[in-house]
Amino acid sequence: MSAKESISIGDDILTEVPIDNVNDIIQRHTNKDSSDDDECNINENISVSYDGTWQKRGHTSLYGIGIVVDVLTGLVIDYEILSKYRPECTTAKRDLVEHSADFSIWYKIHKPECSENYVGSSNAMEVKAAEILWTRSVENCGMRYMNVLSDGESKTYQHLLELDVYGDNMKISKLGCLNHVAKRLGTGLRNKGKEWRSKGVTIGGRKEGSLKESMILKLTNFYRKAIKDNILDVQKMKTAIFASLFHTSSTDKASKHNNYPTGVTSWCFYQRANNEKQVSFVNEDKVVSASSGKNTACVSKTCKQRAVGKMRLGKNPECK
Repeated sequence: MSAKESISIGDDILTEVPIDNVNDIIQRHTNKDSSDDDECNINENISVSYDGTWQKRGHTSLYGIGIVVDVLTGLVIDYEILSKYRPECTTAKRDLVEHSADFSIWYKIHKPECSENYVGSSNAMEVKAAEILWTRSVENCGMRYMNVLSDGESKTYQHLLELDVYGDNMKISKLGCLNHVAKRLGTGLRNKGKEWRSKGVTIGGRKEGSLKESMILKLTNFYRKAIKDNILDVQKMKTAIFASLFHTSSTDKASKHNNYPTGVTSWCFYQRANNEKQVSFVNEDKVVSASSGKNTACVSKTCKQRAVGKMRLGKNPECK
C-alpha cells in the first residue's frame, strides 16, 4: 500500500462522524481498488505494530485486548477483545446448575450474544488475540501483516511463525522496538556491574570514572540516538554506537573523539570546540578504561548485525 493510499484511508476515517467502523472504511477502499482492476491482487503486505493490554495488572485479568496498528499511518486496523467472564453465564450456572438440561437449553439461546469467548490463562490472551487477528487479516482487511513491530516479548511472534498464517513463502518478520532495545542496553550494563561485583571487582559507585546510574542513562540515550539517526545504514549505526562509548571513556591525555558528527551542532563537545577553535577543554563524566573495557563487551552484544538490522524503522511500540 502506498503512502498516498494510506493517507486517503486516514482522511476518510478522520472525517467519518461518527466513526462507525474502521474496518468498514478500510474494506471500502480495498473493494474500490479491486474494482478498478479485477486482476490486481488486493492483499497488500504492510508493516504493523502489535500489542496487548489487560483490564488490570497481573495475570488474573478477566478481559484482554490485542490491537494492530498500521506503522505508516498510526491508524488502528483491527482489534480483538477477549473475555473470560459474562455475568449472565455465571448467574445461570449457579441458578440452573451448569451441566443440567435447563442450563443447556438456556445456553443454546444465549450463546450467539455471549461475550465470553476465551478459556485459558490471562497471560496467554495477547498470543490468542494475535492468532485471531492475523488469521482474518486477508479476509477482513485485504492485508497481510508481514512486518510486526512489537516489544521484547517473543511468544506472540513465535506463535505466528508456528501457525504459518500466510504459507511457506510468506514468512512474517519481526522489527525491533527502539525503546525496548535501548532499555536492554541499560539492563545489560547494570547486570555487568553486578557480575563483576560478584568477582570482587567494582565498576560502579560514586567515584569519578565509575559506571554510575547517570552514566548508564547517558549511554542509553546515546545508543537510542545512534539508532534513530542512522536507520538506513546499519554500518553507520554500529559506528555511531561505539563512538558514543569511546566518547564517554575519553580523557584529556587519551582523546577518543573520532567518528563523531562535526560542526557547531555536534553532540560531541570536542568536535564543537574544534569547530569554534577552542584550545582548552576538559573531558567530563568519563568512564575509566577499566570499566570501559567491560562495557564494550555488553555494547558489542547489542550491536550484532542481526540485532541492529531489525531497527530499520526506528519506531517505538529486539535485540538478542
